[in-house]
This record gives sequence, C-alpha cells and structure tokens, in this order.
Amino acid sequence: MNTQDLIKKFFSNKTKQLLAVSEQAIVQHSSLQGTHRENIIDIYLKEILPKRFSIGKGMVYGVVQKSKETDLLIWDEQNYPSLSLLGHSLFFAESAKAIIEVKTNWSQKEFNDIKKKVKASKFMFRNHKPNILDDVNQMWNEIASLKNGIEFSGTLKSPHHIAFAGFIFYGGEKFSISSLSEKKLEEIEEFWPDVIVFLNAGKVLVKEYVRDEENSMLGTATLNLYNSGENTLLLFTSIILGEIMERTILTENPFYFTDYIYDLYNNMEREQIEYPISRHLPGGMKNL
Repeated sequence: MNTQDLIKKFFSNKTKQLLAVSEQAIVQHSSLQGTHRENIIDIYLKEILPKRFSIGKGMVYGVVQKSKETDLLIWDEQNYPSLSLLGHSLFFAESAKAIIEVKTNWSQKEFNDIKKKVKASKFMFRNHKPNILDDVNQMWNEIASLKNGIEFSGTLKSPHHIAFAGFIFYGGEKFSISSLSEKKLEEIEEFWPDVIVFLNAGKVLVKEYVRDEENSMLGTATLNLYNSGENTLLLFTSIILGEIMERTILTENPFYFTDYIYDLYNNMEREQIEYPISRHLPGGMKNL
C-alpha cells in the first residue's frame, strides 16, 4: 500500500471510530450528548495537531470585541498566554487560530446558532505588530524595487480572521447550495463558517478564494460543497490544518495534506456558487 492509500485508509477507519464512539452517548440529555461529542473531537484533534497548538474551551477576547462561548478553540499555547477561570478560560484573539462548533445533528436551528457565533468572532479586532515575516517581506520588496528601479512605499495587508469550522456528526444528506437565494448569498461572507463537515453524510462545505495575481486582497469568493464520501474526515482535516498554517508564522515549511494526497479532490462531485464580498479577501496583500 503506497503512502497516499495508507493515509486515506487511516482517515476512513478514523471516521468509523469517531462515529462508533459518538454512539456511546446514550444519555437522553442533549447537553451531555453534546459534551460527549465535543470531547471526541477534542481527543481527535490533539492526536493530529502539532504540539505548538492546544485545544481549549472558553471565550476569545479581542481589544474591543469577544466571541461567544466556544465548543473548541485551537490556539497557539507556545507563544501566547490564557487566563484560567473557574470552569472557563479567557483566550486572547492573537492566539486564536480556529474555533470549532460541534453539533450532534444538522438542523436549521443549529445552523442559525452557528451563524450567530461566526458573526461574533469573524471580524474581531486584534493588535498586529510587525513580525519576522513582515520584516522579511519588507526587505525583499525593497531589494526588488532597487534592482528594478521601482519606487516601493510599503505593503497593504488584509489580515486573516479567526477561522471558524462547524463539525456536524449526523444529518445534512440533503443539504445543497444549488438553490440559495440572493438574500442567502449576501449573508455568506459575514455569517457562514469557513468550513463545515457533515461527517456521517460524507460532505464538506468550504469557502474558497481565487485571488488576483497583482493584488491578492482582491478576487472572487466561492462556496463549494464536496461529496467527499469516505474521504470526508481527511478533507476536513486537510482544510483545517491549512487554515491554521495560513495563520501561523513558521520557521519550517508549512504542511499540507494535499502534498501527499495529490488526487484528494479528484472524482469528488462538487456544487459551487460564487457569493458577493464587501471586504478585501482575508490574508491578501498588495505592494505599493
């Protein structure tokens, strides 16, 4: 078995394991069932994530805004503090990489709850001071401008927001984006998560961007629904790790599962729809 098939088999088996363990939540109380399944994803992510990152539960605070209570938070424990309170932790926006909302079953009510939490965290203000990547980019741009005799006045950047993911254990088999109304399309940018996984249904919904070559703050935004089948957990994990890598300053090359699973998106049925955006694309930049 080659490396690609081995990785696919691992995640296929892991999906069966997660679903089997989730069925052990035989209590009738919905909040206890929810906590049980949050703990399942907590354990799973701890096995996958680089040790630099930890899983927390609590609220994320920006300078002037805060999130709703998070089911799970992936945060950079190596470089940032948190404040532990009785039954609750306070995290700072600079440390937060991704918020994950875990739901047992898919429903419009649960989706509305997810959207409220996305809205609260999406455009949270974070202090940004120049880091080593900014300094290196500044240096190379100044060198390039000198070599080419072009004036360089600096770089504009549109920072990444905290990534937001929904993890749905059951339901969503009939979920589709092909008939979204214009009103629904207009709310995607601000209210919809960056990625949602429907684990048992075998689907992944993700926002994707096609960036302008000259100014990566501009471009088009699309919503994509993949019928990913037994590769659903692998696709979700690949996406969420990619979101974390994009929001982290690394001294080594970032890791992407698509480097190893080069045909991950092949043979997946996909629905795609473009949606309007009113802000710059997150993580983009333009040299002045």
